[in-house]
Amino acid sequence: MEEAREHFRRGVELQERGLFDQAIDAYTRALSLDPAHEDAAVNLGAAWLQKGVGARAIDVLGKVLTRNPDHALALFNIAKAYLFVEDHVKALAAFERTAEFLPDDLAVIKGRAQALAALGRLVEAAETLLPHLEKLAADPDTLLRLGGQLLELQRWADAAEVFRRALNAAPSSIPALEGLIRAQLALGALDKAGTSIKRALLMAPQHPGFHLLQVELLLAEHQVEGALDHLKKALQRLPDEPALRQKMDELLRRLPVLQKKAGEARAAREGARPTARPSPYETQVYDVLDALYDGRITFPMAIHEIRDLYRKDEDDLFVCDELANLLFQARQFGEAAQLYSRLYGARPREPRYRIDLAKAMALDGDPYRARQFLADSMHELPQEPDLPLTLVEIKLLEKDFQGALQTLMQTLADFPDHPHGLFLRGYVALRLDDLAGAEAAFQRLLPLAPQDEEVAVWYGRLSILRHRPADGLAVWERFSDGLESLVEILSRVELLLAAGRAGEVKPLLQRIGDYKPRFLEDHLLFGKAFFFGGDFAGALSQLEAVLREDPDHAEALAVTALAYLGRSKPNKFWIYWQRAIESDSLPAVWLGHALAPVMQFAQAERIRVETRKLLEIAVADDADRARLTRLLQAYGG
Repeated sequence: MEEAREHFRRGVELQERGLFDQAIDAYTRALSLDPAHEDAAVNLGAAWLQKGVGARAIDVLGKVLTRNPDHALALFNIAKAYLFVEDHVKALAAFERTAEFLPDDLAVIKGRAQALAALGRLVEAAETLLPHLEKLAADPDTLLRLGGQLLELQRWADAAEVFRRALNAAPSSIPALEGLIRAQLALGALDKAGTSIKRALLMAPQHPGFHLLQVELLLAEHQVEGALDHLKKALQRLPDEPALRQKMDELLRRLPVLQKKAGEARAAREGARPTARPSPYETQVYDVLDALYDGRITFPMAIHEIRDLYRKDEDDLFVCDELANLLFQARQFGEAAQLYSRLYGARPREPRYRIDLAKAMALDGDPYRARQFLADSMHELPQEPDLPLTLVEIKLLEKDFQGALQTLMQTLADFPDHPHGLFLRGYVALRLDDLAGAEAAFQRLLPLAPQDEEVAVWYGRLSILRHRPADGLAVWERFSDGLESLVEILSRVELLLAAGRAGEVKPLLQRIGDYKPRFLEDHLLFGKAFFFGGDFAGALSQLEAVLREDPDHAEALAVTALAYLGRSKPNKFWIYWQRAIESDSLPAVWLGHALAPVMQFAQAERIRVETRKLLEIAVADDADRARLTRLLQAYGG
């Protein structure tokens, strides 16, 4: 017996030193000499568990409990062994039996909470630990697990307290500080969250999670531009961090809703009069729109959900407005016009509703009625320049370029520095192939709208047509709106190709985020991205989605033709090139100019031959003939 006790003492010493194999050997020798030595058996089970062999631990400890079911230490160790092998039901039962003998033992309490959490019983797990926070003051790991559970349960105040205690235990703990900030943001304690984030960024400036929380704080304060600016700077410092890139992609998707929320919050702070009575469904509508722009639901789903809200109260102008806008984006112009008519009837002095109604009527196939309605509106609201400018846009839709120019010049005589008026002046000049006039209009406009993406895009296209792509690139270099959208990337790609700088295109395309297109424009942009990246099959797939909805979309037709040219399908190229030029020659021409420096000889020859053929047999408009002739010259024809 003395020899057995000696082996046991030796085993305890080895186990305390972490020499588990030798401890197991010592305990086994003790048991061979004294099979009834319970302490040796219990310690042997514990050593097997510490070695990571849970099944052997359960076997040894189970035999102890068969002889002595109330052995508290054996119960505790077998509970831990069950937890190790992820048999959480048996682990919980064993911890609860242990608690009958050791009700105040902190290790038993923590083990029971861990088993409950593993079974998904988070409320019980949290309630098990919360009364013992003082005892857990020196256990940051348990506090962190508890804090995470409380965040999941949305018990923000409890989570904040637990993470605060975790920070006291481990002041340099990044997870503890991150958890505290999340809880503070959820509680709306933005000042406290701001202070915590400042501490966090000083402590770990390279940790992407803290930059993401700074973005969330700025968004919570409705500082959308500030959030974008911070994220852009963080990406400059940490360009290879995927979490930051994913956040930028998410913000780009959600940007329309975020900007709308920020605008309404700003108006509320400034005491501006709301455009309609407050809606009880505002939060639900924004949730739907946020989910749509974030790609979590589809367009039909969003329309269905907001239509259901509208049915609950058809006098709710806010819901009516958002539903009309969604229907307009979904190209359901007739139903959108009906809702805009209702909005106009409710608020006849609000020019936006008149404009939206006129556009919906025109796109629904009744431009004459839209023009008449706008003419009446201009008479009733003579000081609203956006009304005649909308009339210009409808005339452009009808391809009445001279009529559009006449209305536009009359409007600019009264409102000479109106940015949208100047934009339309440049655009109409482009349509009429008056490149000098377009340049003059854009030069007046650019100082007035230095961060307007649409202005930068169309000035880039004008620069390509004028064989001065460096001018367009210079505008983008001065662009600093805090984000880099797909529109901007593709505009830069066109300008780089036109400038003969094809080697810079691939790195630019690699900055495009990974998200699914939802709107018609998204499919066009992704089609172009695939095309410029050399994935012609991917491009055609996206462009087919555009042409199913809008068979005469000139830019989609032009890129489709060029994709077929890239795939060496000359007949398909001819069909789509002809359709593109018949629909609108302008996109085909600027794309043709952009690609001229990088086209292979056979491809360039095909563009030259087919374009000359169209000039000879199909193109009558003087502006079209002039720009197609210049395109031929660019290809040596």
